[in-house]
Amino acid sequence: MSHRQPVVVHRDKIKQSQRLSQRQIEASVHRSVPPGVVGDMVKYLDAHEPSLQGEQRPETLHEWRRDMTYLFLHHEITGTGYNDEAFDLAYPYHVNHNSLGHNVGSIRHKLGEWGRSKVVRGNLASWKNAVTHCRLDPLVEDTLLWIDSVDIQVEGKRSVSRKSGRWSFKLNAPGRRYMTVRDGRGSIVNVWGGYTPKLHDGEFLELHKDEILSYFDGSCFIGDNHFSKGKRIFKNRIKFHTNYAERSSKKNAPGVDLDEDYVEKITQANKKFNKQHQEARARVESPYGWAKNKFATLRTAWRESDDHLDDMMLFTFGLHNVTINGL
Repeated sequence: MSHRQPVVVHRDKIKQSQRLSQRQIEASVHRSVPPGVVGDMVKYLDAHEPSLQGEQRPETLHEWRRDMTYLFLHHEITGTGYNDEAFDLAYPYHVNHNSLGHNVGSIRHKLGEWGRSKVVRGNLASWKNAVTHCRLDPLVEDTLLWIDSVDIQVEGKRSVSRKSGRWSFKLNAPGRRYMTVRDGRGSIVNVWGGYTPKLHDGEFLELHKDEILSYFDGSCFIGDNHFSKGKRIFKNRIKFHTNYAERSSKKNAPGVDLDEDYVEKITQANKKFNKQHQEARARVESPYGWAKNKFATLRTAWRESDDHLDDMMLFTFGLHNVTINGL
């Protein structure tokens, strides 16, 4: 009796029908990023010449940069790893996963610079104009700018000590912090980071006092109570609206500024202010949730270098502004 030999089906035959053409990649990207915006990115890359690798490539550098821009965006939007993304491509030329990883990083760096170019600080006149539609309540009606920080998780939760400067108490995991200032339309007008998540927001204001004063003298910020120290640091120069929070058993939690964050007892007046404060903060969409919804690579622990994360965040901030303001 003869034994039938097992049929070996190669992985490339199994997935052949699932492979993605250039048209499919572009259609997938356009569901998140409009073609005109991608075109602006490619135009920027043509002018700033990212370093690209690959034994095979299209006929022109412009086509190559365009292809790699779409693959960068597809990688960030879907979270697909470089091995799988390279294998799944049904392109006219072969894209090696190592070259793809290098090219995505190079594109990401240049588009981080593109993103920074879309962050325009403005001035008192532009901030006042941006807030006219917000219809803020009386106790916070002089607000001009929204300030906030976010911690983005990075890999290493099992290996990084809680004492490390990389440890974020917000995330209960390693992270990297970014600070933004937004106007009444939600457009980001200034960004800092990344930096250690151990730096409290009040300490950040102290550390960047001269810079913030030179940029925003005469303005009025709204933020959570971690920015309460701004009332003292910038007294009579920059106003800060921060909510009132009552001391609790958690007052000694790591990362809390005991001198600035709390009051001993919440009064009715404090509650009224807090309500108007909360509604004002909610009127301007956070760019952080927006970025995580758009890019899968930001919804899990970041696996590449800190520099690459900085590039990615700058890119998302610029894209956020383009989404609001146009090109």
